[in-house]
This record gives sequence, structure tokens and C-alpha cells, in this order.
Amino acid sequence: MEIFPNSIEPIDSKTTKSTNYELKDKYQIPHRANLFIYGGNLGKPQGPDFLLKVIENFYKVDNSFLLIVGSGTEYEKIKHFIETTHPKNVGLVQFLPKIEYDQLLKIADVGLIFLDRRFTIPNFPSRLTSYLEYSIPILAATDKHTDLKDILNQSKSGLWCESEDIDSFITLARKLANNEMLRKEMGEKWKELFRRTL
Repeated sequence: MEIFPNSIEPIDSKTTKSTNYELKDKYQIPHRANLFIYGGNLGKPQGPDFLLKVIENFYKVDNSFLLIVGSGTEYEKIKHFIETTHPKNVGLVQFLPKIEYDQLLKIADVGLIFLDRRFTIPNFPSRLTSYLEYSIPILAATDKHTDLKDILNQSKSGLWCESEDIDSFITLARKLANNEMLRKEMGEKWKELFRRTL
């Protein structure tokens, strides 16, 4: 299986502290918060009901902020949920130009992937490539048939749980939030995987 297209290359993700703070201020992200980012489609295939559970429970992840960037058939449902429940440390943005989204990826600490647990054939989310370019560790909540689970486990470049197990998701998110060294090690594993694959 080809994991990465030849056009994908790691990108230098260094930013100055002032740039980091400017971006966080723009999206109302606390300066010291770990940024968990999801970028991509917000439709039925992403398992929106589980995503709502993540939004509802994300306050349990200390010193962290969840930013969801995307659009799709379930966007209004997610927006309504956020507007009515006022979850702590969660933001939603419908659309961003690629250059602005890439700036956010430069300061992101964890990239999120969601797929509905009812998938029965292997899926490899296309949005993964953006995270790979910036060597961002992955936290994936998907169906158990996905190839991504095996790739993350074997390469040690991210963490995985099934997308119906909110307790496991929060536990893994807290593990990443509380361990900067682990996040850096996982980012380096992505780079190693690039070198072996391309």
C-alpha cells in the first residue's frame, strides 16, 4: 500500500512566539493551550454523533483547545450544538483559505481524524496528508477496519481508538496533552516514515 504520494514532503513548521500568539488570539485559543485541530469534511462519514461527544467532553483534557475547521452536511448540526451547550475550550470555523489553515497547522500540537465506526472496508483519510506535511502527531477515532490504525500503531506516530469509545478518546487526548516529549517523538516518527516510504 502506498501511504504518501510523491508530492508530499515534510514542511518546516517553526514559527516565532509572537506569530504563535497572534494566531491563537485570532481564534480565541489560550496562549498556553495545546492545540488539537480537526480540518476537513464534516459529513456523515466522519461520525458526527461521536464528534459531538468529543466536543461535550473535551473540557476533561487539561490545558488544551479543540479547533474544528471544516464544512459539510453536518456543519450546522455541530454549530447548533456548540451554540446551545457552550462547551469549554472548543472552537468551530467553517472555512479558511489554505494559507491560513496551514498557518494553524504550524502551531498545532495534535491532528485529529474521525471516521464513522460503521465503516466495514479500509479507509485512508485524505486529510491525513496535511498533518503529515507538518509532522503533527495523530489522534484518530475511526472504525476498526481502517488501515490507519495499523500504521499508527506500527510506526508509533500517533494513537487510535474506535469511534464509539469516548472514554478511550479522552484518555488518549489527555496522554498527548500532558506529554510534550511524546508528541515530539511521534512527530519525528512521521518524518522517519516519510523517509522510508518515499
